[in-house]
Amino acid sequence: MITEENCALKLTPKKVVSKEMPVFYNKVMKLNRDIAILLLKVWKKDNLRIADIMAGSGVRTIRFLQELPEKKIKHLWCNDISEKAYKAIKENIRLNKVRTDKIGLSKEEANIGLLNRKGFDYIEIDPFGTPNPYLDTAIKRLSRGGILAVTATDTSALTGTYPRACKKKYWAIPLKNSFMHETSLRILIRKVQLIGLQYEKPLMPVFCHASNHYVRIYLRLEKSKRRIDEILEQHKYIIWNKETFKTTTSTLPHNKKDETIVIAGPCWTGKLYDKAIVKQMLAEVGTEDNGKDNNKSKFKEAGKLLNMIKEEMQVDIVGSYDIHKISKKIKKNAPKIEQLFDLIRKKGYKVARTHTNPTGLKTTITSEKLFQLLRSLK
Repeated sequence: MITEENCALKLTPKKVVSKEMPVFYNKVMKLNRDIAILLLKVWKKDNLRIADIMAGSGVRTIRFLQELPEKKIKHLWCNDISEKAYKAIKENIRLNKVRTDKIGLSKEEANIGLLNRKGFDYIEIDPFGTPNPYLDTAIKRLSRGGILAVTATDTSALTGTYPRACKKKYWAIPLKNSFMHETSLRILIRKVQLIGLQYEKPLMPVFCHASNHYVRIYLRLEKSKRRIDEILEQHKYIIWNKETFKTTTSTLPHNKKDETIVIAGPCWTGKLYDKAIVKQMLAEVGTEDNGKDNNKSKFKEAGKLLNMIKEEMQVDIVGSYDIHKISKKIKKNAPKIEQLFDLIRKKGYKVARTHTNPTGLKTTITSEKLFQLLRSLK
């Protein structure tokens, strides 16, 4: 037996998580599920039609029914193509005594199942590996104003270990540096947006995060067609100088033969978060006021992530600086982060941590001035 919050799962724990598991469950993805629950809780919309198209053990479906307000869900389609998973989901639903009148349970291929059903307000794509095979169909079945939640676990491609795989699957050049996880989010967002634009469906990010072994994005289908041009304007290349650590964006790739220049993209270079939603999620967790977990919430890991993102989104730029790597380059000991932040702010610049790199920071100070500042420290 496995438990996650109030959800009990009749499964045998596995030391190694793989797609070969007869019924898929990954305890590391609890944060992924926690964030989804928090986002749905604060979404100003009830009577949702929800699709959990690759449900595995059924843990996400059961937690949605257990933890979301009753008025939030009108219907929840829970599906997995595996016969063993289907039987496990039925058993876990019975075990947890959740309301079955709101559940539509099936064992279909996910795309066929989506096409055979009407539109959904929220569609969950959480595969083992790339979400690519499910994006087109999911976008076709996403209702206007609805949210598409997408997980990608093939981060070796998205973060630059296998650049050819990234080009093939995500139509972009990855970046293997200190903010490669942020770039991977931006590459995935653009890929999903491009598929949506084929059908004049503009998808705008409302929340995203890079955690553990995966990247996760939430995109809202906007009702305004003017968003199409706005989205296309934000599809740019990232130009990174590996000597100065300076990051810029451009609509065209850099054409100079300069070995210090690294190019990534094209990718989404716009905002990654809806500030109002982040604030509401923090309030729901109960950590928004003091920036620290007050032990009143079960969402401890989610609270830490949300507080980091709350700080991060105050400095709305693409990329970040890794202070340890810069310090190593200039042959200086890395300063205490609080000391450095105070100095940057005293000079009139914004600065914040980033959740995608524990030693990274986002700041409006120029790379030249940041180098000067670090060299001046004793």
